[in-house]
This record gives sequence, C-alpha cells and structure tokens, in this order.
Amino acid sequence: MHQRRLYFGEGLIGTLGEQHRKQRKMLNPVFSPRYLQDVVPIFYNVTYKLRDAILAQVKTDPREIEMMHWFGRTALELIGQSGLGYSFDNFDEGPPHPYSLAIKDLGPTVSRLQALVLLLPYVSGLGTPAFRRALVKRIPSADVQDVVRIVDLMDNTSHEIVRSKQNSNAGAADHIGGGKDIMSILLKANGEAAQGDRLTDTEVIGQVTTFVFAATDTTSSALTRIFHLLAQHPDVQNRLRDEICVARNRDGDLDYKQLDGLPYLDAVIRETMRLQVSVILSIVRLSTDLIAPVMLLCLSWTDARKDTVLPLSRPIIGLDGTDIHEITVPKGSQVTIAIVQVNTDPDIWGDDAQEWKPERWLAPLPASVSTARIPGVYSNLMTFMGGSRACIGFKFSQLEMKVVISVLLESFAFSLSDKDITWNIGPVVTPSVVGDSKPRMPLMVSKI
Repeated sequence: MHQRRLYFGEGLIGTLGEQHRKQRKMLNPVFSPRYLQDVVPIFYNVTYKLRDAILAQVKTDPREIEMMHWFGRTALELIGQSGLGYSFDNFDEGPPHPYSLAIKDLGPTVSRLQALVLLLPYVSGLGTPAFRRALVKRIPSADVQDVVRIVDLMDNTSHEIVRSKQNSNAGAADHIGGGKDIMSILLKANGEAAQGDRLTDTEVIGQVTTFVFAATDTTSSALTRIFHLLAQHPDVQNRLRDEICVARNRDGDLDYKQLDGLPYLDAVIRETMRLQVSVILSIVRLSTDLIAPVMLLCLSWTDARKDTVLPLSRPIIGLDGTDIHEITVPKGSQVTIAIVQVNTDPDIWGDDAQEWKPERWLAPLPASVSTARIPGVYSNLMTFMGGSRACIGFKFSQLEMKVVISVLLESFAFSLSDKDITWNIGPVVTPSVVGDSKPRMPLMVSKI
C-alpha cells in the first residue's frame, strides 16, 4: 500500500478502510450504465481517429501494422477524453504524449527496485515530505531517479487536468468530453455532496493517475490479445464481423444497449478475459468481503489485515493424511492469488478449459461454474477481482473494447504476419516478436 500511494497518490488503489469506502461510494454511480451510455459517443470519436490512422496506411495494399503501438495510444486517449475530458493524442505521426511514456516505463522501472521497495513501510513516514524527497534525490541510482521523474510527471499532469476542470465550466458542451466525462461528473457530484462525504483535492487528483494507469496498459493489452486471437482464428473473426456489420448496417453507431445485445461480440471478449488476462499479478489487500471458496486457487499478492479463515472449494490432504477443508491465515501473512488458475481450472470449466472457445458463452455454463462460488465481480471470473476492491471500471473497459472491435472489424481484416509472437509475463502481459524484448504486435491489415 505504501508503494501504491507513493506512485498513484490517494486514489482508489492507494487507500484503505473508511477513506477507500468513501471514494468508492462517490465513484460507483459514475461507472453505472446510466452514465456509461453517455460516453459511448466519445469512444466512437476516438476510435474513428484510430480507424482513419490505420486506413491511411492500408488504402492501396495490405500492410503490416504495429497494432500494440496503436492500441496503446488509443487506450490512453479513450480514458483521457471519456475519463478526464482531456486529450493526450491527435493520432498524428508525432511522438506519443510524455504521460504515455511515463505510464509504460513505471512498471519495468519499479520491478528493478524490489529490494528498495521492501524498505518503503519503514521510511515512508520518516520526517517531512520535503525531507524524504531530498533524501531520495540523493540516492545514487538511475532507476530511483527515473521513478522520481515518472511520478513527478504523472503528478504534475494530474494537477494540470484537475485545475483546468475546476477553473472552467466543467459541464460546458464545447469542452473535450462535452461535460460527460467521468472527472466532470465526479467534480459536480463532489461539490454537491455533504461535507463529510466530499473528497479532498488530493483524493480527486489521485483519481486521475488511478484512472489512467488502470485503464491504459490493461486495455491496450486486452485489445492486442483479442486481435491476435482473431488473426489466429479467421473463422471467429468472420463470424464476429458478420454479426457486427448486420447491426451497424441497420443501426449505424451502436449505443450501450445495442453493443450489449451482440452475443458473439460479448462471447469473444468474455472468453479472452477468461483465458488471457492482462494482469496476472494483481496486488490487493485481503479483507473479509473478498473471502470465498477457491480464493487460494486464484496470482496476486495480498496482506491479511486480520486473522482470517479461508474455506477451500475442495479438501486437500495434509502431511498426516487428514483432509483439510480450510486454512487459517494470521494477520500480516502474505497470500498469493493465482488469477489464471481459477479462470482455467478444469474442475470448474471442463476439460477444454485451456482452449479459447467463444462459443462456450453462447450456451449455459457447466453447473460446476456456479457451484464453485467464484467471488469475482465479472462472469464467474477473477479477472477483475472481487469484493470491495474489485475493479470499479470493468464495465467501462468492456464497453470501450466493444466499440473499438466493432469499428475496426467493419473496416479491416486482420491476419498473422510472418513474425513469431511471444507473450511476456510482467505487471501487464505484453507481446513481443521472438528475439526482441520490445512490446510489439505486428499484424497484417487489409482494407475491406
């Protein structure tokens, strides 16, 4: 928690207890279908810029396009415009926004500092903030100074965005997002809330970094994975395109309910979220409302905040030969939760649990799925976690992916390039070309 608060401030992922509950209470309505339906036009506005940028490259002949690059820029602009009422990218050929680079660099840089990170709980309260900053600035480590630079850039940008919204008419229709963005709605609701329920300026600023970090690399990774799978399975791609084109030819741009009513599109996304999660290592803090059977089957590090008893979905045999039906977890214990394992457990999902089969979602799921009592907030999966610290924006994420997929599949066909791709485990799962560690996903793209 010290680490998260240092990087992201006092937003949702950097707070605990009553402070977290207050923030969650303020933000829950903002991510409800009532408000999400208003951001769909913003999603289309951004996605059409992506489509036009790709179209400019494949007007005459199919070309190999670096899709990871474009999905990264798109994910940042989607959360920028719809989440913050702020534009990071105009999709020209220039360099990406510095914030985009900072977000991408943070995880790899921090991962090289794990030994120092272990000291954070002991030094985070040492002296004044000015003293701690002066101390950190004197650490002779390039990685430490890179983290300082990245965090400063993220914090300064967050302050700039919030100041801009507070100093203007946040609901003005001519602003980016047209006053429908999450931050505009949050600021309005915060101003109307009772004094005890209001978020401080520090907490509001913390939400900016939280929104961007949580919604950029994860979304771009998920989109990249989906299009890679569609390129590997042209039959699925063609079936999905047919469903989308029928709906778009009839209704034009599809709204929230119309997108939600495309069963095969929904099945493709659910199956990808089940089998190929973007975040394998999700750092959460265990609380009693997160506890459920199969919890220990799930890969996330967590600290138990109180003595806890975890029931098991099925007994395990102890060294003495007796059946163990529950595990006692003392306060302060570290628990590892393997998200992928619960999403692909053959005892829950069947013998084909390791296969990517969107069709499984078009029929009733096995009874073993419901009886497993998986505590996830989404589709009997742990992809978006569960309980009071479940991903608050999981519906937002599904919606933006549906818009991007529907627009791109109507316009383009995607196939594999001649380069072999490997997927790399990290804070966020990313693809690269075999022999090259740089995150990349080259796909052949042709105009339809």
